[in-house]
Amino acid sequence: MNRLPYFLIILAALLLAGGADAQPDRFDDVKLAQNFFRDAARSRTFFGEGRFVYGFGDNFNTMTLAARGYYPVRPDLEIGAELGFGSFDPDIPGRDGESGLRDWRIAAKYHFFSPGQAHFAAGGYITLPVGEEGIGEGDTDLGGFGAMRVPLSPNLVATGALGLDFVEIGDDYEANLHLGGGLIYAMQANLDLIGEFAIDTQTDEAVLSGVLDYKVSPTGSFRGGLALGLDDASPDLAIYLAFLQHFR
Repeated sequence: MNRLPYFLIILAALLLAGGADAQPDRFDDVKLAQNFFRDAARSRTFFGEGRFVYGFGDNFNTMTLAARGYYPVRPDLEIGAELGFGSFDPDIPGRDGESGLRDWRIAAKYHFFSPGQAHFAAGGYITLPVGEEGIGEGDTDLGGFGAMRVPLSPNLVATGALGLDFVEIGDDYEANLHLGGGLIYAMQANLDLIGEFAIDTQTDEAVLSGVLDYKVSPTGSFRGGLALGLDDASPDLAIYLAFLQHFR
């Protein structure tokens, strides 16, 4: 079943639902969901997100419970981290599911170019192999990326990311090309729609997502949405729930 047309119809309907008289720089507080670490948004203060993701498909179910965030060491340099817990439940007779810690991720990004309201950044990451091998963790992966945010109108911003990863598989490392992008649309003064895609060549993963970011306070946002897997390696559908807090 091709799920892409249904996702695009829903996304188009939300984009046409209404707009806000927003300024492009306000989108810095709206963080990406799929490409959270590969993002050119500038952060004025430390921010963190607690997230829950449950994915299910024909052959397996997955769950992730994690905390992640970025801290601005300087106006042009941010350090980030993520740690969490996950589970993998295969729909295979005689095989039990596995659960445990996920690998810790350490990341950094440098903002090197901001003409007008556009932002450009480059960075990298490494994972610490503390996770459970039964859920596909326990490896030391690393990579670099470039990212951008470009305003298209007062209430619409385009994002893009290109990354090259080196993923540990057994005793070897395999190269992975990551391609990500999307749009952030201001539907109301306190409500934004984040539409994203992410493609990874090494695992043949391709995912589309739509997330609503609702500001419940000047510094906090409740975030919820769906992700649609377009390949066999990703869950057919994933539910994303999160709360993002800026500590100012």
